[in-house]
Amino acid sequence: CGASLVAPNVVLSAAHCSGFISSVRIGRHDLLDNSEEYETFAIAEEVPHPNYNPSTLDYDYMMMRLSGSSTYEPVMLDDGSVDLSAGTDLTVMGW
Repeated sequence: CGASLVAPNVVLSAAHCSGFISSVRIGRHDLLDNSEEYETFAIAEEVPHPNYNPSTLDYDYMMMRLSGSSTYEPVMLDDGSVDLSAGTDLTVMGW
């Protein structure tokens, strides 16, 4: 399961991953590249969306609080104030 850093000590992931993640690696991109510099944190708390439905995968997201704070810059989430007119370039993460 992947995740995005949304605050120095919080990542956003999929709720269907709940119970399967014990730690996260911030800044790790290539598991075969041992020269990468990254941070490792344990998961202190999982908070799946209260309406998550494992049968339909509706609301399939959760927040996870880390055991510490990352020095990496969190991603920017859309708060609804950005004009997303047709033709606007976006960056999408995930599957």
